[in-house]
Amino acid sequence: MIGGICFVAQSASGKSTPVVWSAAATISSDSDVSTSGTLVYAYNIGPAGTPATTVNGVTFSSFEFPPDGTNDTVRVGDLEFSDAPEFLNSSSDFGSGGSPFTDLSANYQTLLGSGGHTSNPATMIVWLYGLIPTQDYLVEIWVSNSAGKPLFLNTQASGSTPVSLSSTSGDLGQFATGTFTAEYSTGAFLLTASGGSLPMLNAVQLRAVPEPSTWLLLGLGFAASVAACLRRRNAQGLGLFAR
Repeated sequence: MIGGICFVAQSASGKSTPVVWSAAATISSDSDVSTSGTLVYAYNIGPAGTPATTVNGVTFSSFEFPPDGTNDTVRVGDLEFSDAPEFLNSSSDFGSGGSPFTDLSANYQTLLGSGGHTSNPATMIVWLYGLIPTQDYLVEIWVSNSAGKPLFLNTQASGSTPVSLSSTSGDLGQFATGTFTAEYSTGAFLLTASGGSLPMLNAVQLRAVPEPSTWLLLGLGFAASVAACLRRRNAQGLGLFAR
């Protein structure tokens, strides 16, 4: 399947920062949830009442979509979804009552049992705010429809490397990770689907890799090394080191 989540950076000049997506992987266990770097935010997407849940030590806060067909934009913290001129919808019954879905941890089932989607075949835009320019990020997304709801068979992605995530009745669906270096404080990726399906997501997380404090320590270490080399060169110039 070909199509797209296309990563773009919002700017007056229209420049873009393409995401480099990994190949889609089959959902299998809590370890699917990346813990690389440091968490920026993670959300469990669904209708009103969708709970927060913790999987592999990562807490996914509640991201409640508006009531079906009443809004085309919803934002929580630094994450926003929009679907103009259509409307955003959500569901809390993407999970199933049998194996292999019930073999997952209870918290992982909570994460994958709900999701947000478009009301008609359309593009859903996921806006990422509060980015730090030049910082490297990892974004992770999940598409799981173990219940086999017929309109949610695939969510497709394109970027520097394309990826297509699919889920059908009885399976667990897929997840994918992508990396990018922020050029601006705002970025976005686009969700589309093919064959009459509606693009959907169960969950999303954003992580800084490596964490900003690590970059700072590396920078300080490099500066210290340069300073030491300069001191040594100056000392050699003054004949303070034996040759």
